[in-house]
Amino acid sequence: EEIDATIHAFRTRFPNRRIVLIFQPHPYSRTLSFKNEFIKSLSHADLSLLTDIFPSAREKQNQFSITSSDMVTEVYSHGVKSVIFQPKKDIISFLEKNIRQGDIVCTMGAGDIYTLKNDIIRVMSNHSLSDLESIIGKDQVKHSVALAPYSTLKMGGVADYYVEALTREDIINSVKACHSLNMPVTILELSLVCGLMS
Repeated sequence: EEIDATIHAFRTRFPNRRIVLIFQPHPYSRTLSFKNEFIKSLSHADLSLLTDIFPSAREKQNQFSITSSDMVTEVYSHGVKSVIFQPKKDIISFLEKNIRQGDIVCTMGAGDIYTLKNDIIRVMSNHSLSDLESIIGKDQVKHSVALAPYSTLKMGGVADYYVEALTREDIINSVKACHSLNMPVTILELSLVCGLMS
């Protein structure tokens, strides 16, 4: 139920975005007991990466007849191709090749899958930056810019991407580029901020 609720919440908040779920089952006994529920829930995301089962100190893998790749094989037998097996060590490499602008990426599991968060953020940020630079121009886009020096009240957080638009055409082109990449836009005086501000 937690997986379904999470996917539903993302779909409600981001109705036009692709939901990418990275799921690490834990432990073997729970994975075996809830295998059918996991399979059904994982198929509700646009793409689910099922990684190795995170073991428990009190369980041995050879005590159970289940693996993540077996679960994916079963999902495939039902005609679902959106659930794939990826060893944890290969997930970042997979995302670098397959992530799309605007994707919502979520990690779930009771193991150590959370340790990938900084690498996932880096991959998504690099992907967004290169897409924006290819449209606007590499020399026009700055990354992680403090906004205080650019605001009248000398206040502000950090912009993921910053474009200093000097002409009307710069503003129009930059806003169109951000919209085409599903990036939120904020205009500060004559500067343009793309992406999320933290």
